Amino acid sequence: MRRAIVLVTSVVLTLLISSCNAPQPPMETPPATLKANAALPQGIDPKQTSDDPTYGCSKDNAIKVGGPKGSSGPASERLYLRHLRDAKFRPFRFNRRGSFGAGPDGHIVDGYELTDQDGKKVMIYLDMYHPEIHPFHVKAPKGMYFWK
Repeated sequence: MRRAIVLVTSVVLTLLISSCNAPQPPMETPPATLKANAALPQGIDPKQTSDDPTYGCSKDNAIKVGGPKGSSGPASERLYLRHLRDAKFRPFRFNRRGSFGAGPDGHIVDGYELTDQDGKKVMIYLDMYHPEIHPFHVKAPKGMYFWK
């Protein structure tokens, strides 16, 4: 057991270190479909993935997140992003690319560039001004998963 923990820790650290300065390929849109028959890892609920192909892909249809006091604002965005998974159930690296102006409800929308472990990039947009919506209750964009 101890040997397995050491091995997993080594692999995770290697991935983190190697991903910091990896070359950046061109950005892509999220995958259009989910794998219907894929075996799902523990913590993945396919019902928590949006069917809307535009969800999160523009400031006009930004992902609304918030949360209880102390976890709202930027902290809620980061909490949400740390739990997003790609089509292969792997976590993304993410970088905030800035504020992109007001969305339909007048809130400022932030853009984040996600990079999967294969180096593919996608932009998603988050509206952090919804304290009534905890990040764990928010859907993932189509082609992605939310892990709890």
